[in-house]
Amino acid sequence: MSAEVAIWDAIDEFVEARTGLCLDTLPGEMRRHVVSAAMQGAGVPGPRAYLERLQLDPRAFDDLIAKLTIPETYFFRDAAMFTSLRTEFIPELFRLRGATHRLRIWSAGCASGEEPYSLAILLDQLGEGGRAHLLLGSDLSRPVVERARHGDYGAWSLRAVSKRVISEYFEKTPHGFRLDARICGMVQFHHHNLADRGSRRRFREKSASISSCAGMSSSI
Repeated sequence: MSAEVAIWDAIDEFVEARTGLCLDTLPGEMRRHVVSAAMQGAGVPGPRAYLERLQLDPRAFDDLIAKLTIPETYFFRDAAMFTSLRTEFIPELFRLRGATHRLRIWSAGCASGEEPYSLAILLDQLGEGGRAHLLLGSDLSRPVVERARHGDYGAWSLRAVSKRVISEYFEKTPHGFRLDARICGMVQFHHHNLADRGSRRRFREKSASISSCAGMSSSI
């Protein structure tokens, strides 16, 4: 193994150790292309210096993670899951725990927020929008978490949403659609690394009634 190949492998190993991402599942040439683009964007001349930058500069690391993970998601992406939540799971939770039970729902790997916002819309449709339920959306990528907080989406993110729901919960903008501020206010977004034990502990303390990891398989 050449010294240069060893450095590229060391970058992969560092990212995997910090995040839990399995980069071996990605085509090698594509992975190298993405890392090289991030390296050039950071203004670093070579992989050895880039590894050192990643180890010391959180912003460079966040930029690389944003490039390695693709938020492929859309509103009400898993129709069967949302039907089950609407007709079976959530009604059963209230039956077992009482009508005043406060739901705690965690969408891990939420990317740009479509899933937790879909859950917020679902709760509102069930007449629960005015109650203090806790909806959490978390993702490894800081840029997509920040994007989720804004609630701005293109038509492609709404491809599984009916015209009635769009007209009720979204406002047309010059660049797409903006989610109603009341629904946005129902969801809390956090940067969260599932590979970080301390971070996992803090989230476990919130004791979620419903947890979804549907977005965790979305990578490059």
